[in-house]
Amino acid sequence: MMDLILTRNKLLDLVQGNVKEPTDDVGKEKYKENDIIAISLIVDGVKYNFIPYISTSKKMYNALSKLFTIKNIGQVASLKNER
Repeated sequence: MMDLILTRNKLLDLVQGNVKEPTDDVGKEKYKENDIIAISLIVDGVKYNFIPYISTSKKMYNALSKLFTIKNIGQVASLKNER
């Protein structure tokens, strides 16, 4: 679901690390603006206690993806019960 929201907002590549931070001032400003929007979308999409304090949308997305990946069935079941 989060992938869909980020794709709709043209931010999935950013959070997956496929977009390099530009070197020019205008590009840097837009990059940081998009990063803040992505963080806001991710925060709105999950409960507050699941969100680690992380400075970029890519790091946050990776941490949450790892947390919710179905490798540890017990952990995933526990997280689903938290909803």
